[in-house]
Amino acid sequence: MATVSILRKKKSPVIRSPAKPSRSSLTNNNSHNGGTIKSDEIQLRSMKNERKVRKTTPSIDCVDIEYTSLPPLPDIPILDESFEASIDNEQFPNDWLDAIQKRIQRFDYNEKIEKRNQQRFRDVIIKIEKENVLLKNENENLKADIESRRIQFAEYEKKFTTITEECLMFEADMKQIRMENSRLLYQLNQKEIECQNLQDKLKSVRENIAIVLRAEHEKLKNLLFDSLANKNQMEQKYRQQEAKFQVLQNLFNTDTLYPETMHMVISTRQRSNSESSVSPSKQEKTSKCESINSNGATPVVNPKYDHKTAKTKDKWIDHRPMSTLPMGTIMKPVIKNKKSVTQLKTSDFLDRRYGASKYALLHHEATNSGTIETKIFKGNVIPSSAGGAQIIFNDVELLKQTTPQ
Repeated sequence: MATVSILRKKKSPVIRSPAKPSRSSLTNNNSHNGGTIKSDEIQLRSMKNERKVRKTTPSIDCVDIEYTSLPPLPDIPILDESFEASIDNEQFPNDWLDAIQKRIQRFDYNEKIEKRNQQRFRDVIIKIEKENVLLKNENENLKADIESRRIQFAEYEKKFTTITEECLMFEADMKQIRMENSRLLYQLNQKEIECQNLQDKLKSVRENIAIVLRAEHEKLKNLLFDSLANKNQMEQKYRQQEAKFQVLQNLFNTDTLYPETMHMVISTRQRSNSESSVSPSKQEKTSKCESINSNGATPVVNPKYDHKTAKTKDKWIDHRPMSTLPMGTIMKPVIKNKKSVTQLKTSDFLDRRYGASKYALLHHEATNSGTIETKIFKGNVIPSSAGGAQIIFNDVELLKQTTPQ
């Protein structure tokens, strides 16, 4: 029995990419657009995108169906005596049934392959359509970009023409400025020559003035020396007259003294129980605080009053100035029969009934080592023969406040 073979050929789809533009077309396009660089860049970008699309386009993986590889049918014997024998044989129909079943299975398998190839082909077509839509959108965007760049290029050309016109105007102005500059330089040179002449004249005038000033300076110097000599002579005469006046004043004060004058004399005495010492600076401080209407003359002390006050009961004047700070010490001075004052008065000393015979001055002082010294200057109040009074300091009590070591 003759076998019939069926061949089925499936054509694979051919995806053609857009034609690549030639160099001549690119150059013609550039010359047509005025040699713009941006259009060339856009075309290059589109070409690169097309290459990417060609590279990324999926290939259709189809399986070829082989129709010639079907299982063969069993041979049919010629009609003769053996045909009847083969018909009577049970193996003959079984062989045909097996061959037909195998061919049916093969056909089913080929049909499945055909459906799978068709589905793959459809998927590839869908992908290509999607990419085509994307490329169309990108192409439209590129066209819009090219159009906007063309408009921008036209605006740049207009700006370039206006700028060239402005440059020409600036060049004309520059020429005028250069001409004006050359004219001003010429005038400047003329002025410099005139200035040099004036400086020469000024130099000669200064020299003449310097000569005149030297002569005047010598005259004034001589006059100054003469005036200084006269001044020294006048001062000498004034000192002599002042010395004479001082001698006369001393003589006058020793004879007649005012009754309300009082002078303080600071002296130092040594005692067995305490040490008393007063420096000149302290003497100046106390004399400033205690001097009441004192004059230049030294009053004469009447010794009988000293002897009398020693026998009577002493009354103290406790003088604490306004600037004195309160002492926070445990040991404090205790003075009986005292009168505390912040400012001295004449009546504190000259009153016969309530007049004091002792005087104590409280003074604070801070040393360099950080200690605080409280000093009490004590003295006797002695009336003078002129009717006044004087204080003779004879003792100093010292109280120190230091930090513990």
